[in-house]
Amino acid sequence: MYIDGFNLYFGMVEKGFRKYLWLDVKRFARSLLSSGQHLAHTKYFTSRVSGPPDKQARQTAVIEANELSTDVKYLFGNYKQSTEQCNRCAVPFRCPSCGTVYTKVQEKKTDVNIATELLCDAFRNEFDAAYIVSADMDLFPAIKAVKEFLPDKMVNIAFPPGRYTAGLKSAAFTHIFVGETHLAASQLPDPVVKPDGYQIRKPVSWA
Repeated sequence: MYIDGFNLYFGMVEKGFRKYLWLDVKRFARSLLSSGQHLAHTKYFTSRVSGPPDKQARQTAVIEANELSTDVKYLFGNYKQSTEQCNRCAVPFRCPSCGTVYTKVQEKKTDVNIATELLCDAFRNEFDAAYIVSADMDLFPAIKAVKEFLPDKMVNIAFPPGRYTAGLKSAAFTHIFVGETHLAASQLPDPVVKPDGYQIRKPVSWA
């Protein structure tokens, strides 16, 4: 299972599913499997948010709660901040009222990390079937490569809530849609208790 964390997160938020963000990643991954399939590995791809502090705290809480499951591997990208510029003259855009230069923060490396892990795992024979939870078309070449060179490997797409890409559907062996039922049945306990007794609680704003 290869989960594009931000693709899933924004799909959930846009569909009004914030109350399900306290997600048990391993249970969620299992909910997407077909009958008779066994979950071998779960890899979750995301980046540490740069702020504000309350957002960082919420992300840290859900990651730490899931890291108690040794079967979930987190792979991190990073954020890149850039100044938006005019396409013609490369001059930064400024607000006409206050003079502030427009800046944009972009999450980087997730699609590359997913593609790399998928290809390496396929060639190492780590799976018979892979599920990618994403609607990012940048993953198309990696899926196509697995399909071409290792046709016995099935790469499936699980589209996050409210997201769909026809190109990925055409490349995948099959596809499913992540629905509210998958999310509601895949929630962490509140609190999550660590071995030392420390309690990790669901953020109030996610209630």
